[in-house]
Amino acid sequence: MASTSFQPKNKSPSTVISFFKILLSKSLQAGTLKIPRKFSRIYGGGVPNPVYLKLPDGTQWKIDWTNHNGEIIFENGWKEFAAYYSLDQGHLLWFDYKKTSLFEVHIFDMSCLEINYPPNDHTDDDCVEILNKPPSPLRGGLRKRSVAPLSTPSKTKRLRSATKSRDVERGSQSKDTSLEMPVFSSSRQDFLDFSPGTSGFKALKEAEKFSSENPFFIVKIRQAIRSNRNFPASFFIKYFKNEVQKVKIRFEGNLFPAKLRYYRQNSTAFISSGWLQFAQASKLQPGDVTVFELVDRDDPVFETHIYRAKAFKSWSCGFQSLKAARNFKSENPSFMVKITQTNLPRTTAVIPVPFFTKYFARKKPNIQIKLRNKLLPAKLLYYPSSSAAYISAGWQAFVGASNLKAGDVCVFELVNGKDRVLDVHIYRAGRLLSF
Repeated sequence: MASTSFQPKNKSPSTVISFFKILLSKSLQAGTLKIPRKFSRIYGGGVPNPVYLKLPDGTQWKIDWTNHNGEIIFENGWKEFAAYYSLDQGHLLWFDYKKTSLFEVHIFDMSCLEINYPPNDHTDDDCVEILNKPPSPLRGGLRKRSVAPLSTPSKTKRLRSATKSRDVERGSQSKDTSLEMPVFSSSRQDFLDFSPGTSGFKALKEAEKFSSENPFFIVKIRQAIRSNRNFPASFFIKYFKNEVQKVKIRFEGNLFPAKLRYYRQNSTAFISSGWLQFAQASKLQPGDVTVFELVDRDDPVFETHIYRAKAFKSWSCGFQSLKAARNFKSENPSFMVKITQTNLPRTTAVIPVPFFTKYFARKKPNIQIKLRNKLLPAKLLYYPSSSAAYISAGWQAFVGASNLKAGDVCVFELVNGKDRVLDVHIYRAGRLLSF
C-alpha cells in the first residue's frame, strides 16, 4: 500500500537540482537507467563516479555509471536496486542532486503516491532464516533433525529417507507450534498472497515447524519460474566468505549445481545459475514453501524440503478462483482483474491497455459497473507516457459493495458499448461463486 509521507522540502535552486524519471519496460529489461539528457549536458561534468542513491528508508546504494554519447547511464548496482524495490513500468523516481556524489531518491507507484519502503535490512520477506540455537560447526555429515508430525484424518504419512528432499503432499492437523523467527523484508509483491486463509499460508505454517541442528532458511515461492531467487543476505555472510559461492541443491537424491551471489554494496543475496533448473525439476508452484538446509559446509550442499500449497485444498486459494475465471466465455469483450492483499486497499485497479485503447480510447472516461442489479459509476484513466490504464474513481465503492477479498478474481464483460456498461463476474476464492 502506498503512503503519502513525501513532503517536498524548501530548497534553493542554486544548491539542489531536481528531476524525475518514469520507468519503461525497455529500461527495466536492460537493467540500466538513462538520466535525462539535459541534466547530463549541464551537470554531467561534475557528477562523481560512482554515485550513491539515498532512500527515505535510510539506505544508500552504490551505483556505477558510464558516459554514452554525453549521457549518464546508471549501470552496475542499478539492476539490484530495481529488483529490491520491485520497480515496474510506470513507476516514477524523483531525484534531488546537491552537486555531491549523493542523490536523494523518492519512489512513486502508479497510483501517484509514494511507496511504503521495506524495513532497512536489504533482504526478502519471501525468505526466513531460523536459528533455534547458535550453529555448531558443520563437517560434512548430516545431523539429526526433528520434524513436526504430518498426518491426515485417517493415517500418518511417513517421511521419506533423509537422503532425499522431503516433499509434503498432505496437510497437518496437528496443533500449530510455529517458531518465532526474524523475517527478512522486501517489496516483492503481486504474485501470491500468503495471508491467513490461503493454502500458501498453511504450507508456510507447516514449514515453520521444521527443526534441525543444521542452519537453514525458508523461501516462499510467489512466482516459480524466475532466473534467480533472493535468500537472506545474513545467512550468506554467516556461512560463506566469497561473493560468489558454488553450491549444490539436492532434490529427491539429485544434485543441482548452483551459484550463490552476494552484492556487498547493497547487502543482497541471490541463488543465480542453477535456480531455474531446480525450480523446474521440483515443479515449484506459487504458494509452495521450500526449506533450504545446509547439510554439508565443506562442499556446500543444501537439502530441500518442499511444502506444497496444493496439499491444503481445504483452505481457500486464489488459484482455484483464477482457474475458474479463465474458463469464462462470452461473445462480448472482457478482461480480468486479480484481487491480491496488496492491491485490495488501493483506490485504483490496473486494466489491460489494449482493452482500453480498443474499446474506450475515443469515448468519455465514465463507465458503469453492473453488480447484480445495480449500476455503480466509475471512471477510466489512461496514461500514454507510461502505457498504463486504470479503473479510478468508483473502484473503492465497488470493492466495498461487492465485498471483495484477496484471492477473488473479477471478470469485467463489456455488455453495452454505447452506454459503457461492464458486467462483473466475481469468482470467490474458496467458494467459486460468480454473479
